[in-house]
Amino acid sequence: MRAVQAGKKGAFPASVPAVAGLAADTVAPAAVAVTGQALHATKVTLSWAPATENHAVNGYKVYRDGVQIADVAAAFNSWMDNAVQPNTSYIYSVKAYDMAGNLSPDGTPAMIKTLP
Repeated sequence: MRAVQAGKKGAFPASVPAVAGLAADTVAPAAVAVTGQALHATKVTLSWAPATENHAVNGYKVYRDGVQIADVAAAFNSWMDNAVQPNTSYIYSVKAYDMAGNLSPDGTPAMIKTLP
């Protein structure tokens, strides 16, 4: 930035050192407890309460039997799995994450058996 005084252009000022802003977010969102039910032989619906976080939750990762199967926006707290087999048991879990990529710890999973 250059200073302007009485119509005269001043010299460029000495460089200014960067000032740290907010500290990096190192706190993960709280654990998420998921519930669900089999609606059909090939459909399971899941839901969870919104996670709490010191800044903001950015989204939710949904896992079936330990494998991530979906990434759900923070605005939603439910999801439908329509890629399941009839008469089969699955264990679902959900983890919240924030803008810094911090992932919540394991929460309460849901064990759901699809209909025959």
